[in-house]
Amino acid sequence: MVTETHPPVVLIVDDDPTARAVTKLLLEREGCLAIEAPDGLEAIRIALAQRPDLILMDINMPIMDGIEATRLLRHMDVVHMVPIVAVTGETPEKWREAIEAGCNDCLAKPVLPEVFRHALSKYVGLSLRSA
Repeated sequence: MVTETHPPVVLIVDDDPTARAVTKLLLEREGCLAIEAPDGLEAIRIALAQRPDLILMDINMPIMDGIEATRLLRHMDVVHMVPIVAVTGETPEKWREAIEAGCNDCLAKPVLPEVFRHALSKYVGLSLRSA
């Protein structure tokens, strides 16, 4: 839960360690606490344990992809209402599949900082900071 004393917790799910590191830097710059998962299966485990305020979900990953992880998360009482935003370089067909699986939104990689800040504002209520 986001409060004055508790920053929003955002789960970054991506198999690319560089993408996770860049996203983590952007999140921390905006005042969020970032936690990470390298695949969909680990994302489910972490989401159930940490109950993040937002999940940023890559689509194409080993072990369990973002589509399947999203479908499963949407059926788990503890986290089924957590916003999930697909962050991917995939095709429009995959974007549609992500939305059908339960993602609230899709962002194209690489995500522009202003688009990223807008998504944070929309899904966790952060005030937009200047670049």
